[in-house]
Amino acid sequence: MTIQGLGALLKEVRLRGEKSGEFALTANNKFKGSPLAFYHPAASTPNKYKPVSQWQAIGAWGAFWAIFEKEANGVTYMTETDLKRFFFEAKFPKGWSPKPMGFREVFKVIRELRNTGAGDEWAEIITGKLAAIGENSDERQYGGGLLQALEQVGARADDVYKRYPTR
Repeated sequence: MTIQGLGALLKEVRLRGEKSGEFALTANNKFKGSPLAFYHPAASTPNKYKPVSQWQAIGAWGAFWAIFEKEANGVTYMTETDLKRFFFEAKFPKGWSPKPMGFREVFKVIRELRNTGAGDEWAEIITGKLAAIGENSDERQYGGGLLQALEQVGARADDVYKRYPTR
């Protein structure tokens, strides 16, 4: 699977996947009546709710890609064998060893996901943050850029939660 394949997979999940999480739109990808509208009513316009509904999945899968991608001839990829080991055997790829990874590396993967349909609105915002911060800044700068982006789209503007009875 290439980064374009990951983007196509994430697009499918974004459009037709499970929709019960805090940042989810409705099954029809609408804001009104969604968990996102309940927990983050400040993100009520398309320029806010679209990236808010995308950031978590793209960030998580971007981190997965950054940690486990392989590269040959300038193309990053994951093999079917490695993916099967992850998802069917719960094992790391053979020969894998840890490498440096943080927000910078995730931002770079998110930049690669632009125009794949995975979550283009969030990818554009993060690409802009990466351009402003630079390719080799301190990790705290990228963490701050992520917080700024979340503020920009209203993901941190509301303090809404559900109470559950305790016994």
